[in-house]
Amino acid sequence: MDAGGLNRQDSFSYGVFASVEEAFEMARRLAVREFIRIRQHAREMASESAHPVDAVELVDTEWGYDLRRGCLVVTRFWVHERPATLFTWTTPIEE
Repeated sequence: MDAGGLNRQDSFSYGVFASVEEAFEMARRLAVREFIRIRQHAREMASESAHPVDAVELVDTEWGYDLRRGCLVVTRFWVHERPATLFTWTTPIEE
């Protein structure tokens, strides 16, 4: 949510990795860090309110990791494949 209380969707790149395993490890670390932050915030909110706060769960998916509250995806850490960049140099043909 933004400062005005409206839902928002953002996309961030956290790097380019040499292997898919490294990319998934980074996604997992980021998801766990966010999970801990959200859980701490939920505990603080629960202590200030008589209403229970829904639990957030960390879900391992085929594409990365989701943080979900019920059926709502709160945050998603996905691994995307990007084609390798091919650099070519050409030398002009002399006549």
